[in-house]
Amino acid sequence: MPATAVYALRYQALTDAPNGATLGQNLAEDVETELVRIDAAAAVLPLYARKTADESLVSSTTLQNDDHLFWSVVANTIYELSLHVTYNSGVTPDFKIGWTFPAGLTMTWAYIGVDLAGAIVNRGNLIQTSVLAQGGAAGVEIHLAVFGVVVVGGTAGTLRLQWAQNTSDAGSTIVRAGSYGRLLKVG
Repeated sequence: MPATAVYALRYQALTDAPNGATLGQNLAEDVETELVRIDAAAAVLPLYARKTADESLVSSTTLQNDDHLFWSVVANTIYELSLHVTYNSGVTPDFKIGWTFPAGLTMTWAYIGVDLAGAIVNRGNLIQTSVLAQGGAAGVEIHLAVFGVVVVGGTAGTLRLQWAQNTSDAGSTIVRAGSYGRLLKVG
């Protein structure tokens, strides 16, 4: 029985005796095999999250869930995290981030950003429960880069960025559209 060149789907040649039952079974098996292959390939594709709109906050130091920067994580999986956040926050309110995550998730992460004194810093050894305070500057867009390893335990769920003002202030703290993050499955 011949097969298609790309997907190897078997079909009945014009010279073959008609056999609809065998042809249908062969086609179903071939399609199922191809779907399993596609599922396996998709399991290693990166998970992306991107802010499609600015999000702002005033007069609050309570961490809030970001509307766009979150990922559905699979149980018993290890990911590499890369996150790039552009924000605007005045000198008084500054900016802070944290995370929500499913039970059993652990992560270690580091960042390159601006500390509360306005100096560019590179710091590591943070964990999933760490809250990071970052500096702000009046009218200036600041970029924060976060890198880490996420180990999901036996519970799947959502890993989500949270953020707020570090000091409550009536001025707006804004996380800009275009900020994005990626989880890449590594184990």
